[in-house]
Amino acid sequence: MSTALLVIDLQNDYFNDAELERCRDDVLDKSNRLIRAARDAGAPVVEVQTVHAADKSTWALNMLDDDEGIAIEDTEGARRGRVADPDRRVVEPRNSAFHGRQLSQLWRDR
Repeated sequence: MSTALLVIDLQNDYFNDAELERCRDDVLDKSNRLIRAARDAGAPVVEVQTVHAADKSTWALNMLDDDEGIAIEDTEGARRGRVADPDRRVVEPRNSAFHGRQLSQLWRDR
């Protein structure tokens, strides 16, 4: 694999801001166009989602300091926006797609 499309955190909570909410539809529409173009080119599409545990065990320090979580498992905020299904979905419990081993392992396997 030499080319892939990686889309990250296209989840409801990541648009939970007035400016981001305003451009949500545009971002999701453009993401869908990119996904279609990647598929047309034969490139795999990988979606990374950050999902935090409700028990706060995976929360970032600023989330703990504010006592406000984001993208908490099984909440509307953690749900995906309306984007095309990826070829592969990677769920990470930290604010970095490269924190866990799933994405790194996927690249090695390809």
